[in-house]
Amino acid sequence: MRKLVLLAALSLAGCMSQSERIAKMEHDDDQICRGQQDYDACRQRLMAYRHQTALEDRAAAQRAEAAGEAMQRAGAALQAINPPPTNVTVTCLGCR
Repeated sequence: MRKLVLLAALSLAGCMSQSERIAKMEHDDDQICRGQQDYDACRQRLMAYRHQTALEDRAAAQRAEAAGEAMQRAGAALQAINPPPTNVTVTCLGCR
């Protein structure tokens, strides 16, 4: 059932308006839950699944954004490091 819901969501993401997507999801949920003994509980499970998925997606997006910002800061810090001069003479004390 998760695969069906995910597949339906992915297939609808591109070319429908938000209201069309919602109507399509409502129709799909009705088709999935129709004929089950506890129709209302089935619909609630689907809504809870979508809500949890949305929360997880939002958290993943926030983590990705934070990681990207951290990488940008690290890159800026690396660029701020002055390279050592290339004409340095190293003398080894105690070397033969």
